[in-house]
Amino acid sequence: MEKDFEESSDKQQAAKNYFFEGIKNFENKNYLLARNNFKESDKLLPNRLNTIVNLCASLIMLDEDQEAEELITIYINIYTSDESFYRFKGDLLAKNNKNKEAIYYYDISLGINKFNEETLNNKGIAFKKLRNYEEALECFNDILEINPNNLEALHGKGSVYMELKKWGEALDAFEKILEKDYFFHDSACNHLGIKLQTSDWVNLDMISKRYLENINNKKIIVNPFRILGIVDDPELHKKVALINTQQYKVTKKKYEAKNGDDKKIKVAYFSADFHNHATAYLISELFEKHDKNSFEIYGFSYGMNINDESRKRIINALDRFIDIQESSDEEVIKICNEMKIDIAIDLKGFTQEGRPSIFIKRCAPIQVNYLGYPGTMGHESYDYIIADKIVIPEDQKKNYVENIVFMPYSYQVNDTQKIITNKKYSKKDEGLPEDSFVYCCFNNSYKILPSLFEIWTRILNKVPNSVLWLIEDNEISSTNLINIFAEKGIDTKRLIFAKKVPNPEHLARIQLADLFLDTVPYNAHTTCSDAIWSGLPVLTCPGKSFASRVAASLLIAADLSEFVSESLNDYEEKAIYYGLNKKILNNIRDDLKKSCKNKKLFNINEFTNNFEEILVDMINKFNHNVN
Repeated sequence: MEKDFEESSDKQQAAKNYFFEGIKNFENKNYLLARNNFKESDKLLPNRLNTIVNLCASLIMLDEDQEAEELITIYINIYTSDESFYRFKGDLLAKNNKNKEAIYYYDISLGINKFNEETLNNKGIAFKKLRNYEEALECFNDILEINPNNLEALHGKGSVYMELKKWGEALDAFEKILEKDYFFHDSACNHLGIKLQTSDWVNLDMISKRYLENINNKKIIVNPFRILGIVDDPELHKKVALINTQQYKVTKKKYEAKNGDDKKIKVAYFSADFHNHATAYLISELFEKHDKNSFEIYGFSYGMNINDESRKRIINALDRFIDIQESSDEEVIKICNEMKIDIAIDLKGFTQEGRPSIFIKRCAPIQVNYLGYPGTMGHESYDYIIADKIVIPEDQKKNYVENIVFMPYSYQVNDTQKIITNKKYSKKDEGLPEDSFVYCCFNNSYKILPSLFEIWTRILNKVPNSVLWLIEDNEISSTNLINIFAEKGIDTKRLIFAKKVPNPEHLARIQLADLFLDTVPYNAHTTCSDAIWSGLPVLTCPGKSFASRVAASLLIAADLSEFVSESLNDYEEKAIYYGLNKKILNNIRDDLKKSCKNKKLFNINEFTNNFEEILVDMINKFNHNVN
């Protein structure tokens, strides 16, 4: 059936011209034109293998999966010895989260040609999605043995090492990529992220400046979540979100008004974090408190199946729990439509493992951005963002694509059933000097920027016998921060690192500290409310962005507004003041310990009522607009 191009007829010459024009367009990423070129070539010279292969590739790039599937089904049985259609079959399965099945077809393809770098790479990506990291690395290493300059394989290795938190190996992989192609995928973003994660601040200003310039020039792939910790600019955050969501194909859907016979409002929460995770620590009690006479509550989980205490509690609180980690977006949307979900709430957004594509393709009549991602999703498919008037002040409303719904107090839900272990911690246990004033920050290391660390060192210099207590995020970061202390002539014994422990133990241990120093522009969020719950005040300095104003929202809802600074100078002065006036601080802490459970921040019953009123109002507005 295969036909070569010949010069014997005008028809064959035209087919040849269309084919090579298609190749050129495909290489230039003009996939629509390429598809049309290959179709015209196939009309003139039907069933030519190279034409069909490139047509399938174009259709897959255009997300025209049904047509691609139809062609693959036909030709995989005709060209049985060709590797391409098996790879395409794997690609379609992988796109739909059927990674195990995809690997089966990749293996058939590799059985025909074990040196195909693209197939090996796609197999590695499928293994990575299944969290089979050793197998993924094996695929990427096999490619690099064939071609040491394969950037896709280097990117795959770097991404796996990031998942494994092997930051040195990850940094090495991305630096090799950047030497050859600064704009390759999200390598520049990952490179900067690792530098921050490991507190490697060498040339950080230059690297950040170049990165931000290329964002403004729209020349680079950006992780919207990553940018929150680099710059306090809601306008830029919106721009980045808009750029990111352009990659998704949007499907317009029309929904009818909610049927009056179906009295309960069906609310579906989507997350990868229904296990021992910050999000679960915050939201579990809301699931329990929801009025089950008025609401049906569903949990759609696309994260790891970790059968821990939080997951068991959440499952028990929900009307139904659905594991969708191996489901395609279309399958999830079909489930939501069959269940007649009224409101879908995205608890992840652009954070790690988020699946905004489900929402952009529209899984419910009303879609909400809440809790996980502190910023706009930048797409009209998100109808609402739930916030408060502290995290989104009036002058920043323009930087949110969603309709903003304000909670009367803090937007952040909190669990009042948090367990603090009875285990007694001493300063000696944690390596803290007995008579010291303990400043602490238990935020992730990527939130600590050089300018803020400089302020912390000045605070220590002005408060005798003070120490700084940080979470040991990773060994490289700890070593780098210790070296910075030494360079500044500060006794490195004054910088102390705490091992990560289960949350009940953390809530008990953190009480050894005197004052929590918040980070900017990305604040403590769950970590802040945990500190307050444990009776530890948090000193913050709000900026313009949502992420930079969360701690202020929490502190004000806990009647601790005196710890909200007006500027970084004010932040520094207050930190020094409390360090030199420990008795005043201790009185505040004593009052907080006695009264924190009565603060608005931890009034879960009032929060739930307010939250449910918002949901009902969303339904009423939707019905009014539809009718």
